[in-house]
Amino acid sequence: MKCTNLLSLLTILLTSLLFSEYAVAQSNLVEIRNSSGEKRKICMYKDTDRLAKIPYKCFELLAKEKVVWNRGGDTANFKAKVFRPAIVLDKLLHYARVPGLTTQMVMGAGSKFAHSAAPVKAGVTKYRLKVCNKRFNEKIYFAISFETNDQYLTEGWWSVTRGQCVDLEVSDRLKRKINLDYGNLPRMYFYAETWSTNPMYWTGGIDGLYHCVNDRKAFEQKIPRGRGVSPQAKPCGPSQKTVSFRRVEASKTNEVYSYLTF
Repeated sequence: MKCTNLLSLLTILLTSLLFSEYAVAQSNLVEIRNSSGEKRKICMYKDTDRLAKIPYKCFELLAKEKVVWNRGGDTANFKAKVFRPAIVLDKLLHYARVPGLTTQMVMGAGSKFAHSAAPVKAGVTKYRLKVCNKRFNEKIYFAISFETNDQYLTEGWWSVTRGQCVDLEVSDRLKRKINLDYGNLPRMYFYAETWSTNPMYWTGGIDGLYHCVNDRKAFEQKIPRGRGVSPQAKPCGPSQKTVSFRRVEASKTNEVYSYLTF
């Protein structure tokens, strides 16, 4: 009987330990959503920073965008400031002290801000991009630029012939190359052209996002955000040219795939 009771006690303790570790792991993920209808910026500050002057993490989100912030084991309380971004000086909309076990934060219209401890499921989502050529007889070569909160990762070239599709594992690729946490869907941009006597081009025009691309050779570039995204900001190197990238339409809520169709 004593042996049975001891085994039962050990089972309870082990289950409790595993559950507590799972709860802490879940609490490390914070889903941040922007439902305001316009661009928002949110910055987090250590709770010990009395005046909340030096942020240790910031995110800029377009309307209806969301990100998953991996706190990396930190469950301490923190402070959050929500801003309306501006060229000269961001406008402060909300300032709050947030509990350490928060798993969701929502930036609403005006200065509305809410947080909760509901479970986050988005952290395991792996996003993909499917690129298809349905209309053109010529092979189309394309480059993709992934925009995260910190940088641009621009890569090329892929190619797609008529009736063919290319499936890019976006989340796995960005996890491997820049350690972007699963559940974060980056903004994606593309540039495409045909390598023929009478070439065709797909660009973002004068309003596009500018990057350097190699002339028909494979390339990979990592550029901090705010640098190298206009023709004047960063001269291209030898055998490169500056081109304008166009935004890829983001996937709908809860959908894994984004699509680019020629």
